[in-house]
Amino acid sequence: MGSSRQRQVTILNMLEYMGAWEWYDGQVQLAQRTISTKKGQPVDRRGAAIHVLNEMQTTRRSVEDQGRWISGVGTVALNQSEAGHELPGSPVSLAESDQRQRRKLISMQLSRGQKLSTKLTKNLGFGILFSKKNWEYTKMSMRRLDDLINSIQADPQHMRLLQILGLQLERLVSSGWPDFRDFITRLIGGGLISEDEARELRTTFPLEDEALPAGKLDTAIDQLVEGVKARVLCQTILSPNDTLAVNGSMELECTILQHLRPGVRLDAWTILAAMQISDRPAFVQHDKSIPLDEIIAIEPVKRIRPFKRPLAAWAKKISKYRRQAKETFGDVIPLVFFCPINHTDSHYTLLEINERERVIRHYDSLADRGAVNQTRMSRLVQEEFGALKFSYQEAPTPQQNDAWSCGIRVVWTFQRLSNGLPIGGWNKSLVLKKMPWKDIDVNGVS
Repeated sequence: MGSSRQRQVTILNMLEYMGAWEWYDGQVQLAQRTISTKKGQPVDRRGAAIHVLNEMQTTRRSVEDQGRWISGVGTVALNQSEAGHELPGSPVSLAESDQRQRRKLISMQLSRGQKLSTKLTKNLGFGILFSKKNWEYTKMSMRRLDDLINSIQADPQHMRLLQILGLQLERLVSSGWPDFRDFITRLIGGGLISEDEARELRTTFPLEDEALPAGKLDTAIDQLVEGVKARVLCQTILSPNDTLAVNGSMELECTILQHLRPGVRLDAWTILAAMQISDRPAFVQHDKSIPLDEIIAIEPVKRIRPFKRPLAAWAKKISKYRRQAKETFGDVIPLVFFCPINHTDSHYTLLEINERERVIRHYDSLADRGAVNQTRMSRLVQEEFGALKFSYQEAPTPQQNDAWSCGIRVVWTFQRLSNGLPIGGWNKSLVLKKMPWKDIDVNGVS
């Protein structure tokens, strides 16, 4: 299991490279105006660049500089390694070697951002960021890149397509999702596809607010299972002992694949795996779901009893995360914590503790809106986190009208909130039957 963007740079990643370049270029220009040589002369571009790079390597990073977690890529940042420790007697200290490696890494990533910003998107528009070859383009010399841009600009159809894709990227960044209807309409209007091809696209890629055709998700899961057996495990059947590595950091039983079928409620491990492969900023932390109740009997009837202080262990983990952040960045960095909550072993919700906004939010897709300020969660949160003096909210959350989609909604909500995207209010309607499917790629399974 893994992201469909495994081992390739994402659009968000490329935008971050571009942002890093724009920031760096601005800092170099500022240095040219404010930094002088020993003789009192303004430094040239090269001298200013050296000054900025030196500052980047000597200034302690904040968590924002640390970057964000990109599924299958890891944490993306200008500075990705910590300084080494010098070994006495070594002809070249590890610290010096590490500094050179870090300088090389910074220069490489800034070069990518420069080519994306000043060449590709400037001349071709943001639609070019959808190209699977952008990684290759950023490795080209400036002359080869100019030749490529000229050849694309000479193709009117290619330029129309890039313009249409650019509009979709703007929607993706601003609202979190593209407008597939508008995309198809513009492709037809631009003479890029026929009506028959448009119908085929609508069938192959159902709209986000429309349910999948009957049986399509089951077929996709069957194909995924077959792919895991044949290409990953090299065997004809799956045994109960077979496991999958998710992003190389956690192993789960292959049975989690069956939880992706429509009408099946996700379990705690499947939810954790889906959160683990989600792109998110480095300041976002997440954990396995917390059960609020203990099952004491299943037959003849299910019986449960509440745990005493069920959030206590998570509170200790949060304290550990804070210490780790301080050790890494040198300052107290505000973090955002998410954790699914398991109610009576039958329903999942999502709890957010946001140190940046000093607020705790609870997202429940089966909320009793008449008691939003007197819920069981509000009492448990006050018991464990009252000392923080954060405000508490039963946050507006799209509501479910079935008995099984709560886990999918927890993952969807986490993915959007951790990236600063809206989830809608109490009355927003969501069709989430295909949500887990879109994040699965056999190539990311090991």
